[in-house]
Amino acid sequence: MVQTTSLSIRDQLVASTDLLGTSSKRLLRQIQSRHRVVELPVKEFKVRRGIGVFHRKDAYLSPVTRRFIELLKATAKQFIQES
Repeated sequence: MVQTTSLSIRDQLVASTDLLGTSSKRLLRQIQSRHRVVELPVKEFKVRRGIGVFHRKDAYLSPVTRRFIELLKATAKQFIQES
């Protein structure tokens, strides 16, 4: 196992070794233009990614921004309940 924050190192490792990697389909298409890699779709494989919203404390938040944060919270709460 190798863990790196460098996408170029990860791409080179996957392309030149027997290691596997994970990536979005969009990034995979970009990688394929430089390396001989293929997609191995796994139906049961689900990657959860955390997201967050950062803003300055006491900063003005527009109504659209406040609504966006509300939607994110509601979606996260629903997702947690379904899991």
